[in-house]
Amino acid sequence: MAKSYKDQLNTLSQTELVDLVLQAIDNDKSFANVVKLKIAESDPKLLEKQLKQQINGIKRGTRFLDYYASMEMGKKLYTIMTVLETKLLPLSPQHAINCCELLANICQKSLGTNVRNINIGL
Repeated sequence: MAKSYKDQLNTLSQTELVDLVLQAIDNDKSFANVVKLKIAESDPKLLEKQLKQQINGIKRGTRFLDYYASMEMGKKLYTIMTVLETKLLPLSPQHAINCCELLANICQKSLGTNVRNINIGL
């Protein structure tokens, strides 16, 4: 039976693992964003900053999204919302609300709706 990734990674030294993660960060922006969020998990201010950077990155992308790009956008939004709900909200509800308001403002501009009419689930 083939070894699992976990078993294979356990055979690597810490230096080899760090080098592997750094290489993946250099090659994959999405993975780099996940690592930034993981590092910031215990600090609500830093986590809010990282989330706002990712939300603003979405905001800057005003082009039309084709089928494949929309799937990638969905993954980004899912990651942001999951971190908001499971990590930031328990640490600091106010920081989570700040990020939700930023997301709601993007919706308002994209859809032409009023932010007050959007239920952000908090």
